Amino acid sequence: MTDTTAAGLSPAELASKAEAGDAEAALFLARVLFGQGKMEESFNWILKSAKEGHPVAATELGLRLVVGNGAPTDPAAGIKWIDAAVKAGFPEAVRWRALFLAAGVGGTINFPAALNMLEAAAQSGEPYAQAQLQCIRASGINSDESLAAFLNPPAPLLFSESPWVTAAEHVLPEPMCNWWIAAASTRLQKAQVHDADAGGRRQDGMRTNSGAGFSILQTDVVMQLCLARIAVATGRPRKWQEAPNVLHYSVGEEYGLHYDFLDPANPHFADGLAKYGQRRTTALIYLNQNFMEGQTWFEAIQKHARTPAGGMLAFDNVLNDGSPDPRTLHAGLPVTMGEKWLLSIWIRDREQPVI
Repeated sequence: MTDTTAAGLSPAELASKAEAGDAEAALFLARVLFGQGKMEESFNWILKSAKEGHPVAATELGLRLVVGNGAPTDPAAGIKWIDAAVKAGFPEAVRWRALFLAAGVGGTINFPAALNMLEAAAQSGEPYAQAQLQCIRASGINSDESLAAFLNPPAPLLFSESPWVTAAEHVLPEPMCNWWIAAASTRLQKAQVHDADAGGRRQDGMRTNSGAGFSILQTDVVMQLCLARIAVATGRPRKWQEAPNVLHYSVGEEYGLHYDFLDPANPHFADGLAKYGQRRTTALIYLNQNFMEGQTWFEAIQKHARTPAGGMLAFDNVLNDGSPDPRTLHAGLPVTMGEKWLLSIWIRDREQPVI
């Protein structure tokens, strides 16, 4: 987040300068200790640097606290430290604050305030804020009225009543679809499945695609706008959404027949269900359309569905009483030409933690 002569010092030299009250050295020492896995020592030094008024340290400390990475999980305290860096005029902190306003971290979701904060970061020359604003404006959001319209999409159409499946076009505009693809393209890893027998996750021949997940610190205001619009389109609260995933399918890749719900009869899922609840709804947004086949297949009704780029399929994984719906058995059919990009959102039945 900064460049300084402290970056060229040895750990011993950093420690000496940090102990003498050099806030910059304390920040770099905290980073070194973090890389060594010495989380408590790292936290103490970055806290010292932040308390001495270093805006970069305050920002990094705030980010750690928001997600509990090498620090206690305390989003409210994290926001206070980032606000201190914002007050000090650090553009990157302003950009992060915009994200947290858009995601409702430490409070309620506030897109007008988030966009104002993003504008301030962009005007300060923060390049990622500038890129986000360009995407948002290219998507037609350039006033309070257009923002309100974006956050109020038309209701989807019913595709199947049992299982409950809906479909909608024009959920995400093309610039935002491309934004997700670009963000995921350098982070793809082979997708995994839940291991129902041993617990945890593993690779399996039934799922041959790749994917990239996005924790809160890997998202931005563009993505949060998308997630908010999807929440309205599905009729499910934004804060019930798990961290989003972008899925990529090359020719021949597929995801065989599977359920998205977590089987309450399986003891390996008990802790997750108790902490985070059931996966009530799945939302799939097709991010591109220059591929052949690759539809979503629903076994119970012997039908497949696919939308144009920016369209959404959404289906409930459970019945009205919350029990798993066996009619939701579905698959991602093989791609026969081109490559398929899909944004996948699992929506639980309760608010999810910030991760």
